[in-house]
Amino acid sequence: MSPGVCICPPGYYGDSCDKANCSITCLNGGTCFHPGKCICHAGYEGPSCGISKCLQPCRNGGKCTGKNKCKCDKGFHGDLCSKAVCEPSCGAHGTCVEPNKCLCKEGWHGRHCNKRYRGGASNTHRLSSGPKHKPQQHSSSAKEVKDAPDAGIPAETNYVV
Repeated sequence: MSPGVCICPPGYYGDSCDKANCSITCLNGGTCFHPGKCICHAGYEGPSCGISKCLQPCRNGGKCTGKNKCKCDKGFHGDLCSKAVCEPSCGAHGTCVEPNKCLCKEGWHGRHCNKRYRGGASNTHRLSSGPKHKPQQHSSSAKEVKDAPDAGIPAETNYVV
């Protein structure tokens, strides 16, 4: 044996015997730290980090970060990232159904379901979103009544669902 040369115990290697020789593959971004054992990223456990700590999978691109906890992608929230976020909200006359898309109750329309139809509004719900889709034509007898000021808010389009 030469001076400065280490004889490593079984399962370790390197100049200082500080690297583990793993017999298993660490999954989901885990790192081997001891022969046959992995340090797991948040949300995973088990000898090879192959077991998700979330009993139900996170939705809409969310990532499991711990025991039944998800980190949600932009536009979603909730325990499993299953609830869409609308900013500003859809108000009292709508429901957020996709990120920044409101489903307006009967008789209401507008990007945030804050405008009321008067007259011949149909019995359908309307999905309001940004200007990237073709607008649905409204009944000629429907008249718009503004319940909330719209200064600075771009024109909305409405869709029959």
